[in-house]
Amino acid sequence: MFASLGPGVAGKTATFMDIGENKLYWAVGVLDSVLEEEHVEGQSTDPVSQIKRHFGDVDEVMTCLELTPTDSIFESRVFDREPLNVEDASWGGPMTLTGDAAHAVIPSIGMGACLAIEDALELGQRLSCSEAQLTKV
Repeated sequence: MFASLGPGVAGKTATFMDIGENKLYWAVGVLDSVLEEEHVEGQSTDPVSQIKRHFGDVDEVMTCLELTPTDSIFESRVFDREPLNVEDASWGGPMTLTGDAAHAVIPSIGMGACLAIEDALELGQRLSCSEAQLTKV
C-alpha cells in the first residue's frame, strides 16, 4: 500500500506494506531538491535523523521508526536516468526491455514487476499478430 502524505507535502513519500508473518515493510523517500532546500549546515545526515526531520509529523512513520532496530535502517539513493534512445542502440542485436529496465519507477511501490507482466502481455500480443496487423498498430 502506498501512502500519500497529502497536499502541501511535495517531494516526500511513505510506503507501508504488510509482508505477512506479523512483519511490515516500510520506506520513506525525499527528493534531492527537498533535501537541498531544507538543508541546514551542521545538521546530522544519518538516516534516523533525516527521517525524524522530514517525517516527524507523520505518526505512522514515527511508529515504524520507533519499532525498527537502528541497525536495520539503511539509506539507499535512487537516481533518475535519461530515457534510452533505442535508435542509437549499440548493444549489438535485438533486445526487449521490460519492467524496471524499460520504465523509471521508484522501487518501494512494487511497480517494476507489475509493469514487466504488462509488458510481457503486450509483447505476446504483438508477436501473435500477423505482419498486416502489426502495420495497423
